Amino acid sequence: MEYKVDTYRAKYELEEDNIEEFYKYYSYKVPEKGEDYFLVESYSHLLEEKETKKIRLDGDCYYVLVSKWNFREYFCRFK
Repeated sequence: MEYKVDTYRAKYELEEDNIEEFYKYYSYKVPEKGEDYFLVESYSHLLEEKETKKIRLDGDCYYVLVSKWNFREYFCRFK
């Protein structure tokens, strides 16, 4: 994930083909933030609707809770 001031894009590596896919920049805003989290509002092209995600900070990483089982999907900075 690459975030800029008001846009972000995602980069995924597809294991079966070893192809990298970039998505265009999407706009977002942060309506609320706390000490260890922030809310991100963006438009989901997959769901075709506006979505709000709670991003939780954990050191040099952040995560979102995924699915009804609250599985943690981590995104960590690499150098």
